[in-house]
Amino acid sequence: MSTTKQLRSLYYDEPELTGLAQQLCDTRGRLNPTSIGWSRQPLHHCNLSGHWARKKRWNYWCAADQTRLFSVTVSNLDYAAMIFAYYLDFQTLRFHEQSLIIPCQA
Repeated sequence: MSTTKQLRSLYYDEPELTGLAQQLCDTRGRLNPTSIGWSRQPLHHCNLSGHWARKKRWNYWCAADQTRLFSVTVSNLDYAAMIFAYYLDFQTLRFHEQSLIIPCQA
């Protein structure tokens, strides 16, 4: 199997959420399985609690077609913000990554 086919086999098709708003986490702080997916408007209540520096908030976007992939991650780790951008050309396997870390004030 070619590397390109192997990479394409890693795709996961995220379900679209269209129902009512729901909690992101259960009462024990674990991911609510029914909240997995994407929506065209905000549907998640991000009920994150816990100690400082233990909460991580992530926004991840990925767009791909038959020839390329582009993804961006924006995260808040309480003590720092991190931004990552990736580009992968499936034909040439050319990969480019750019990262930025910004310390946050306590």
